[in-house]
Amino acid sequence: MCPYSVMPILLLALAVLFFMIWIPRQYSHVKENFGTFAQLIESPQKSNYFFDCIMRISGYYRGRKAGWSFRIFQDNQRCTWLYIEPHCKLKPRYITISGQSPTKHTVLRGNRIYFVRELFQDLIAGGLLRDSLPLFTKEDIIDMLEELNTAAEIVETSPEYTKANS
Repeated sequence: MCPYSVMPILLLALAVLFFMIWIPRQYSHVKENFGTFAQLIESPQKSNYFFDCIMRISGYYRGRKAGWSFRIFQDNQRCTWLYIEPHCKLKPRYITISGQSPTKHTVLRGNRIYFVRELFQDLIAGGLLRDSLPLFTKEDIIDMLEELNTAAEIVETSPEYTKANS
């Protein structure tokens, strides 16, 4: 066989091998993270869509609706898709380059506040094998929820974020 005809087959085999290792690892991380998250929230509800390519869990954390969603191919490596909803209606915002961030690791999107990881976290250590959703410890999830709760308090008390009639 000519080396030029073997190369596409080799690349395809490597891609299949990569996804055979990566996808099960992602699902194990999601299940463990969601299990820990379910212990920290009240009345957790889990749902799966499209053959488990999208998984969601939601409940209440300190009286605010909180949730976490996972998509097999997330569109933003930095975003964990862990969110909390404040008890107020937010002003409509325009998309900006920096976005509005009530705290260091949070960002407003719609009527939710999402937790966002640091920009270069795990970049060198993980490289191509970096997980879309890493395995978090219980303390990490508590810290993320506390920062989201703090961000919700800031948003609820600040006229910069809320509508005048709410």
